[in-house]
Amino acid sequence: MDDMDMRADNNAPVISSEPSLRRQAEEIARVKEAQSPEHLDALSPEATRLMLHELRVHQIELEMQNDELRQAQVELGAAQARYFDLYDLAPVGYCTLSKQGLFVQANLTAAALLGVARSALIQKPLTPFIFKEDQDIFYLYRKYLFENGEPQTCELRMVKHDGTQFWAHLVSTVAQDNSTPVIRIVLSDVTERKLADAALRASEAFNLAILDSISAEITVLDRSGVIMAVNQPWRRFALENGIESGQPAPHTEIGTNYLAACQLGAGFTPDQTLSARDGIQSVLDGRLPSFSLEYPCHSPEQQRWFSMSATPLGTEGRGVVVAHTNITERKIAESQLRKLSLAVEQSPNTILITDLDAKIEYVNDTFVKLTGYSRDEAIGKNPRILQSGKTPKAIYEDMWAHLTRGEIWRGELINKRKDGSEYIESVQISPVRQTDGRITHYLAIKENITEQKKLKSALKSLLTSIN
Repeated sequence: MDDMDMRADNNAPVISSEPSLRRQAEEIARVKEAQSPEHLDALSPEATRLMLHELRVHQIELEMQNDELRQAQVELGAAQARYFDLYDLAPVGYCTLSKQGLFVQANLTAAALLGVARSALIQKPLTPFIFKEDQDIFYLYRKYLFENGEPQTCELRMVKHDGTQFWAHLVSTVAQDNSTPVIRIVLSDVTERKLADAALRASEAFNLAILDSISAEITVLDRSGVIMAVNQPWRRFALENGIESGQPAPHTEIGTNYLAACQLGAGFTPDQTLSARDGIQSVLDGRLPSFSLEYPCHSPEQQRWFSMSATPLGTEGRGVVVAHTNITERKIAESQLRKLSLAVEQSPNTILITDLDAKIEYVNDTFVKLTGYSRDEAIGKNPRILQSGKTPKAIYEDMWAHLTRGEIWRGELINKRKDGSEYIESVQISPVRQTDGRITHYLAIKENITEQKKLKSALKSLLTSIN
């Protein structure tokens, strides 16, 4: 505001700018003093007019200041309301603790989280609200906070006033309040997240236990082909096939890209490398519903074969599940079966297999050539289609007596072909037993001895004629 001082030359009050209301009040007092009766007569008309003008201006300025003060009060009230909304009604708890751990300030959310009235918290310690087993965590947390001076976070269990437990997430900083160190804490209830995390971990442990119980080597890839999970057989296989002793094979650990292993051709021939990589990528891209591949993976000590399959992870294209199964035993069995099949097919003897009801299930090429019956004609029929009627009944009875007792039977049968011509066979029929000892089939190995019989008969006749 303006200071008024009486100038000697004209005794008129002059207003000069001063920000202090104190100075304004003093100026008004001097003006009023100048208006006292003993001074009014000394003022000239011009000085009186100027003084009245200055007083009116001063009055207007005071009214403007009052308006500004009222506006400031309104804005202060609005700011206080916003502060209440932002602080007291915040979705998280805010509280201030002294260095000794006593509540200095707390918002309504913090009080609600702890289950007490806000007024009941002030100058009370926070530690009674900390779960007993987590007291040491909070002690070390607060100690490190003051020593380090930087914001810190932690999660611990807390207890409400009524005894209800909950998981809390704390974000704390050290601040100064009137030159006194205090702790500002942001408090959040994370119980639901903790329960969800625990359920997820339990689910992951459950799924991993299932994976580990499977004998196949299994890995789970994300959309980019990066390994997210593996089972114990996979880890063992990776170690067994590592380049260095005790180290897993490259690109077989969690976080590595398995497609890179396929690119390097680990365990694959060049053609199989391209097929494995492209097959897995096709499943990842959704171009194939699944992919499978059988490949050799021989080591210096042994020959091995594996089957690889890739199937989508869920229905949302989140990745693929790749399974490797050791099929060495199957491959060896298939190889042996092929050898046996070739031997049986190419055998000069007739080979025939029936079930326990004597229905033919298999015949070899020699049977077809000897009897004239095709495979389709023979399979499902009873071997009696070969009976000529000239084999004594007692021979068949003896044969079935041996087979019923689970014994091998040997003998000779006079049979006939499809065209009715007869031939003589030397026959051995054996029961076929499964690993548990059960008899499930009969195997007949027969040799055509017709010519031998003719030669013997001719030789006998010759000897008889000579004698």
